[in-house]
Amino acid sequence: MQCQFSPNRVSLVAPTPLSNNAYLASSDTRSRSFLGDSVLRALPPIALILVATRLAWFERGTIAARDWLGDSLLGGLLLATVLAAGRVYGPVRAAVLGITSLLALAVWCAVALAWSPLPTLGREEVLLVAFYCVVLAFPLLLSRSDVDRWLVLGAVVVAVGVISVASAIELLTDPTEAMFRFGRLVFPVSYVNANAAFFMVALWPAVALASLRAAPVVLRAVAVAGAGGALAGWIVTQSKGAGLGLAVSAVVLFAVAPWRLRLLVPALFPAAVVAAAYSPLTEPFRAQDSGLTEAAREAGAAWLVVTGACFVLGLGYALLDRRVELGPRVRRAAGAVALGALVLGLMGAAVGFFASVDHPVAYVQDKLEELKGTPTSGEGSSHFETLESERYDVWRVAVEEFAGHPLAGIGPRGFYASYLEHGRTIETPARAHSLPLDALAETGVVGLLLLLAALAPPLALAARASRASVAVCAAFASCVFWLVHACVDWIWTVPANGIVFFSFLGVAAAGAARPLLRPSVAAVSAVVVAVAALVVFGPAWLSSRYVERALAEEPAAAKRDLERARRLDPISTSTYVVEAQLERDPASRIPPLQTAVEREPRSAGLRLLLGIAYRDAGREGDAQRELSEAARLAPRDKEIRRVLRETG
Repeated sequence: MQCQFSPNRVSLVAPTPLSNNAYLASSDTRSRSFLGDSVLRALPPIALILVATRLAWFERGTIAARDWLGDSLLGGLLLATVLAAGRVYGPVRAAVLGITSLLALAVWCAVALAWSPLPTLGREEVLLVAFYCVVLAFPLLLSRSDVDRWLVLGAVVVAVGVISVASAIELLTDPTEAMFRFGRLVFPVSYVNANAAFFMVALWPAVALASLRAAPVVLRAVAVAGAGGALAGWIVTQSKGAGLGLAVSAVVLFAVAPWRLRLLVPALFPAAVVAAAYSPLTEPFRAQDSGLTEAAREAGAAWLVVTGACFVLGLGYALLDRRVELGPRVRRAAGAVALGALVLGLMGAAVGFFASVDHPVAYVQDKLEELKGTPTSGEGSSHFETLESERYDVWRVAVEEFAGHPLAGIGPRGFYASYLEHGRTIETPARAHSLPLDALAETGVVGLLLLLAALAPPLALAARASRASVAVCAAFASCVFWLVHACVDWIWTVPANGIVFFSFLGVAAAGAARPLLRPSVAAVSAVVVAVAALVVFGPAWLSSRYVERALAEEPAAAKRDLERARRLDPISTSTYVVEAQLERDPASRIPPLQTAVEREPRSAGLRLLLGIAYRDAGREGDAQRELSEAARLAPRDKEIRRVLRETG
């Protein structure tokens, strides 16, 4: 069995003259030219993968638009440049429908700002969806062959692998309590479930790359090590959402892929090694009350050992695989056995469940009650052992908001204000921990339909092409993982996660033999994209830079910069907050904060700031009124209650 590289796909088939000529290691002139073209086509998507990596490591997986607006602007201008160069391919019709629907979702979110309780945050959702349109466009217009796809997938494997090793070294050498929340890793990405998603999205591409018999031996070993590092990173985060995504995507991958036997071996190696290291990897959870630093070092050491052991196993497997040749009949039989084992395993799990549980209905009811419970810290040997979380209450509020506003929703990013007012836990979630519920609660049925129209057509293309290409199959499995995970965690809002997902979605849905866009169409598209990028991303980015500069300037210069920022981004209330922050006289802080509250009357945080300004200016009655309203909007906020008591 050999991996065939053709202009349209890479598949595990018997070698042909084409595969020998087109193989990456060939010295044939045509092959080098073909590889060079693929590298050029893959560079823009790879640049965005590097952006995601930078956001994860240097910006701690930030969701603040000011930290990625410059990237979105440069991405849009780069897309315009690529279109102007004229060497882009027309996407297939279903892919066009997907990206058009995603763009329509951004427009709908912009319209919904009119009724959002928090337009400042809502406009960040508009910008984020527009950024995802740019990310998706690159592979849809550029990816054409499996070599293109492997370059993008390989970039993710390498990037995540480097971050994985760097994270393990950081835990081993310089651990701090800030790296953990309730014993779960929040480094480098500061949201634990997004952290898990960042590591795990590289798993299936790493496994698929390790399965390629024609790939260099060292590259295959690195891929197995990357898969082990990704799994170890997930275990240290102990994200149940990532575990659910892993389970579903594994079933999909091994059910769909004709090469399940070749994929199974490099998948089992990291799984076995990580299982053996489970105890030290989860030690920080058990030691969170005392000895967390030492437990973190133990987890970091185990993480590095897992990665190194997987590299050695991968190296041995790759060397052995080159010397063992299985006939077609044996491969088919082994593949059928692997599929049968998967089915039997699922059946066995079901039988085992009913055999071990006396009352299955009561068991499910108990778990549902557990899901409704308040999260506890430090109980059990790991976070995987309990379903307790704030999810039930968060989802309850989202469903209630959708029921009250079924068509158009409450407005983008409006869930944050809604949960502060109607939630029953001490948590302050920014989103509803579920992409479908976020869409329904914030943008209504219209938003959900646009989201489905944006994702379903590319996914259908990817699913159909998965049986003909290992690369597409790996990208599709990663997309399945990400979407399942996004149904129970708010990883959509983290660009470090979303960029990789939309890159994989575009790579999987791009198709193969497609004609070049007509020069006139490409030129007009380049102008439209450049203007749109400058209009959509440019003002908000410049405004954020002016606000940042104002914080370091003298009052007179700061006011000029804030006025410029306000003209560029009239929706945001951050300029008014910064203006109040820069005022030394308490009475002078009141007017800008009054304007901010008038713009976002349901913002408990703004009313708290205004109430404090009133109090400091000696206007006790006004302070009491604003703080009482803040307490009504966020009844469980301890800081608001404290200030209200002190003022009263």
